[in-house]
Amino acid sequence: MGLLLGNIQTCDVQDGSPNLIANIFDVCVLTRVDKRKDRVEISPDQLVHATNTAEKISEQKGVPIRVIGWYHSHPHFSPYPSHVDLRCQGNYQQLDQGFVGLIFSVFNTGESYQSNIHMHAFQSKPAPDVSNKLIDSPEILDESSDEDIDLYQSLSPVKSSPFMSVGIPIRVVSSSISTCSNDSLCCSISLQKILLQEERDTFQEAQSYLSSNQGHTAMLNRICNLTLYQRNLTTIIEFCSIPLLLSMREEYETNMYTLRELEDEEKKLLTQLQ
Repeated sequence: MGLLLGNIQTCDVQDGSPNLIANIFDVCVLTRVDKRKDRVEISPDQLVHATNTAEKISEQKGVPIRVIGWYHSHPHFSPYPSHVDLRCQGNYQQLDQGFVGLIFSVFNTGESYQSNIHMHAFQSKPAPDVSNKLIDSPEILDESSDEDIDLYQSLSPVKSSPFMSVGIPIRVVSSSISTCSNDSLCCSISLQKILLQEERDTFQEAQSYLSSNQGHTAMLNRICNLTLYQRNLTTIIEFCSIPLLLSMREEYETNMYTLRELEDEEKKLLTQLQ
């Protein structure tokens, strides 16, 4: 999870309300404050750090950059916001009307057994008391198009939530403004360090809790914790380090191919000059 850095652009006014566009240029990767699966809180210290990072980028590039949103992932299930996501988003929008949320669905194989990545942008708005009038089960839209699903998400409240989700269209475009504070490699390395530190902290916390206990049960628990720790480290290597290494190898092979072509072109030009 992390925060989105960019700026908010105001376009044409429709029905008395400004049409806002969130331009996202960079991200600030964060360590999870609460490691429970259904928690996505961001601490004030992390928000201050991201704000300072945005100000530095703005000064370096001469472009107005600030914190305009947040992102997190939904491993193994859909990218649509939960009641916790909607509550957090609603709180952020009280401070900034243009604040947006991004959710990435990863490792979600579905019936095809092929891993897909889906992205969903959203905002929150107070949900009317129409629980009996609107559909509250997304399963009936399984065969609908993406457009239908986005429409559903913009109309339907989430159960047990005072907020409803408003889907936001997404466009990925190239920009002439290079504002990224770190390249993709640095971001990938930073993410892996965060994941490793989270696992290390969790393991040390569990071991310290058992340090005062004696007996066979405590010993078995220590062995179990160590096994889980090693398994989680292996998972991080499998899903982060190995793909990064393969990507670097492909980049290396591409650069070597380009280098050989340039060398051949150099030889031809030297021959013509002689």
